[in-house]
Amino acid sequence: MGQGPAYVAVGTHYVNGTKDGEQIKIASSQQHPKFYGPNLKYDLAVLTLEKPSKFSPVQLPKSDDTDLKLGVWTTSMGWGSANPAETFEHSEELRSVELGVWKNEDCRKATNFTYIDRTYVCAGGIEGKGVSFGDQGGPLIKENNPEHFDFLSRIHQYH
Repeated sequence: MGQGPAYVAVGTHYVNGTKDGEQIKIASSQQHPKFYGPNLKYDLAVLTLEKPSKFSPVQLPKSDDTDLKLGVWTTSMGWGSANPAETFEHSEELRSVELGVWKNEDCRKATNFTYIDRTYVCAGGIEGKGVSFGDQGGPLIKENNPEHFDFLSRIHQYH
């Protein structure tokens, strides 16, 4: 992995991570060994932090994908641009959008992204609502109960 940030901001609603939450130094990072840049397949990394966070961790998805049933409503969050056609400036405050899980075949047809396969999770919502430019890499989560969220996937593209 290239030279990235030295810290992560945990539990913050603000892009610079200094108004709330906590900043924790990254001790090490490991990029997925199958990462392939042109289509961003396996575009993820494991970050080891120098100390634990005070925030509760999210639960990872089940290996059998039973969390990813078609039509399940999920939430994506990010600091992407609200008006990417006008400006590429990111939002200062975290925003969220509700998205339903789609069939990958329907996603390929809607987006013309022919490389979408079983390693992808596709989700969409109401027309005109969705993730935005700059939200790539953000989480796709579902609420398990009011105090606990399950991490389902990460966002790759916006459409």
